Amino acid sequence: MDYIVNTGSWGSLFAVPDCVVDEYIKLASGQAVKVLLYVLRNGNRKIDKNEIAAALNINDETIDDAFNFWESVGVLSGGNGAVSQPPAAENRPNPPAVETSSQHFNLRPTEIAERVRSSEQIRYLFTTAEATFGRMLNNTDQRSLIWMHEYLGLSIDVILMLIQYCVSLGKNNVLYIERVAFEWQEKNICTLDDAQNEIQRHQLFDAYEKKILFSLGINSKPSANQSEIIKNWYDKNISSELVECAYNRTMDSIGRFSMPYMNSIIMSWNEKGISSCNDITEFEKNNPPPKRTYNRNNSRNTPKKRKKQSYDIDEFEKFAINYEELKKAGE
Repeated sequence: MDYIVNTGSWGSLFAVPDCVVDEYIKLASGQAVKVLLYVLRNGNRKIDKNEIAAALNINDETIDDAFNFWESVGVLSGGNGAVSQPPAAENRPNPPAVETSSQHFNLRPTEIAERVRSSEQIRYLFTTAEATFGRMLNNTDQRSLIWMHEYLGLSIDVILMLIQYCVSLGKNNVLYIERVAFEWQEKNICTLDDAQNEIQRHQLFDAYEKKILFSLGINSKPSANQSEIIKNWYDKNISSELVECAYNRTMDSIGRFSMPYMNSIIMSWNEKGISSCNDITEFEKNNPPPKRTYNRNNSRNTPKKRKKQSYDIDEFEKFAINYEELKKAGE
């Protein structure tokens, strides 16, 4: 079917750069095109993300990705909707020595498209990642996955295992996945076996932490300090049984819950080789605390010796008497 433009319904017009259609229409997502058209239509005034979100019924993350796309190809600049010429490659800022995220990983949409066209591995990565996420990858997602593979050096299989693990935790945000990917690279996790062992280690700790929090009656997310203490217990193989014993001792001693106080008890037991409640009973049986003895000269009721005064009390009393007599004589 052939279509013709119905110019009779036109009102005012606004310009769209030729390159949007000639070069980027196949690379940009539908949402990115919507955002660009809205920005171009309102180019004579300042607009913000809240207005765009309300007008197009999309979220902030989608808007950010759209701006990132159009900025990366040079159609927009500064994140404020200003149309600009594509910057020359040699004028791009130099990235920092160590990249902990893909934020400064300069990769244009055209370059991403070229990776997809020329690399079967990248195509497999994108397709499988979309199936795991349950959604289409946007430009930011694609750039991030390529960064993990090319910059961090993680294999495609390791990246996909990482994505699957993060999604199972409900963490499908690409920024979170990048942080974990960087940690894996720092730990030299390069193979599927390495990745599986790391995931299993995290799963075991998560189960341990949940058990400890439940036994302590903590229903909310633990603080950073509490998580650090629990992590130390886990690394030292402290049993949940011993934690419960320390909790009871804490309540008996100070009448309230205090994890630092409880931790001091556990560390003291750990230094003595105590690993269970039975060990505590046996240790205290063999090492009873010394008994306190009192005598008439060393009793709680014996008043403390008064601190020696810095002046002579007798001389002070004589001075007071003489002063009163002199005062009466003067009257």
